[in-house]
Amino acid sequence: MEWVLSIGVVAAVLLVLWRIGVLSGGASLCVGGCWGWRDRWTGRYSYFSGLLWRRFRPAAGGYDVLAVQVKTQAGNLDLELRERDGTVLYCWTELGDASFCVDVCGKKDLIVRLEGNSYKGNFSLRLLRSQEDREDTP
Repeated sequence: MEWVLSIGVVAAVLLVLWRIGVLSGGASLCVGGCWGWRDRWTGRYSYFSGLLWRRFRPAAGGYDVLAVQVKTQAGNLDLELRERDGTVLYCWTELGDASFCVDVCGKKDLIVRLEGNSYKGNFSLRLLRSQEDREDTP
């Protein structure tokens, strides 16, 4: 019976760490967290230093655009978009407040890497299917 309680405690700790962003893809020191779904990834941090990554599959959902929004209050945030084979498609460094769209039409597997350096702020990455979806994105 004691081992069941131990497993429960470990599972609860891992869930909390994952929820606040410590156990997402990559390695980082952070206060805040990120949340992801199949077509979007958002995060809000009062402190983030390190590397996070997430895989997107635009072709599987018929998506053709990746909309990026970043609000920076302090520090730096770098963003890199690469294909699964390691080919770097785009790289942005020291993003301040930014809002832009990237063409990902026909891409099968993309990896988005975020690197923070004492970053405070929030970000949103969202896959979109059409021009109409883009008009809804500020």
